[in-house]
Amino acid sequence: MSESEKVRVVHDYIDVANNESRVAAATRYIAEDGIIIINGKRLSRSEYLTQIRESDRTFVPAETAIEQTVVQDDQVVVRATATLDQVEQAYGVEPTDGAIEQQFAVFHRIVDGKIVELAIVVDETSKFRELGLLSEDPTKEQLQDQYYQVLNRVLRHDLRNRLNVIRLAADSLADGDIGDPAVAGVKVRSVVDELLQTTDKARALEQLAIDTPLEPTTFSIDSLIDPILDTYNDRTDATCSASYPDEVPVVTTDKKLLWNALNELLENAVVYTEADNPEVTVSVRGPSASRDACELCVEDNGTEIPEEVLKPITENSETKLLHGNGIGLWIVKWCLTRLNGDLSFDQAGDGTRVNMSFPNLE
Repeated sequence: MSESEKVRVVHDYIDVANNESRVAAATRYIAEDGIIIINGKRLSRSEYLTQIRESDRTFVPAETAIEQTVVQDDQVVVRATATLDQVEQAYGVEPTDGAIEQQFAVFHRIVDGKIVELAIVVDETSKFRELGLLSEDPTKEQLQDQYYQVLNRVLRHDLRNRLNVIRLAADSLADGDIGDPAVAGVKVRSVVDELLQTTDKARALEQLAIDTPLEPTTFSIDSLIDPILDTYNDRTDATCSASYPDEVPVVTTDKKLLWNALNELLENAVVYTEADNPEVTVSVRGPSASRDACELCVEDNGTEIPEEVLKPITENSETKLLHGNGIGLWIVKWCLTRLNGDLSFDQAGDGTRVNMSFPNLE
């Protein structure tokens, strides 16, 4: 085929997508054994058809405007902008009247009038930014991206598993196959409490991940630490204490974020410990680095944090987070990230030591 004929195939393909649907265009112009590559992910023709059917239920393509067409070696390259109408909730955002624009480039390899390879490079950030999910701050963009992936994993694994436990208990009660209904009731209540705790943490994550401005205030660090320790001493069997240098540091930072981080570490140390007499110490140290306003070390005598929970936090990857116990540590991590601080873990020997440091904020 000549270059002009290949370009005509591509333009006809886009015209059908505009005037009929992306499914109709793909069915008509992509070879049955064609390969589709979207941002590096390979799909078969059938997988691609399934994906665009699902996508079109949320974002309906209104028009694709071709901005540039180039023939490069054996490929026809098109740079274009798609105008999308949002018809269903996406990423927690309800549909609006305004259209969304998304930029992309497509590399078409054509043989005998059929597209045998379709490589699509999509600028997802353009869509997310128009939905109000991204700020111009790359740190916040990273937190938002991690938030949606972590929340998705929690919903798929943690909540589903616990709901299955409730469903099995309910089925057994309905069928009369359970020995002691009271025991089953206690189990169900326990699982429901865990679900409520998970959803509360998910809401806390959202507050950290959305574009909420920091609110730095100046305060003595003991005014934040002591009330948290008093709460756990009063409500649990744990012994919680703090040690301060002779001159207690005065810091300027977002007190709410720092409170969230420290509270999650205390909860993790007290609630999830298997120690008979839980002990937690918060040590306050003068900064070892000139940029730091303060360093905190939270040390407990409990069991080590499981590797499958800790590793995703330290490796900055949510892909191995399989249950809700890790949500609290994500809260800690994201709080410190927002505060421009650092977080590290030491599990050599008995218990766990979590080190936090952070600078003063202007």
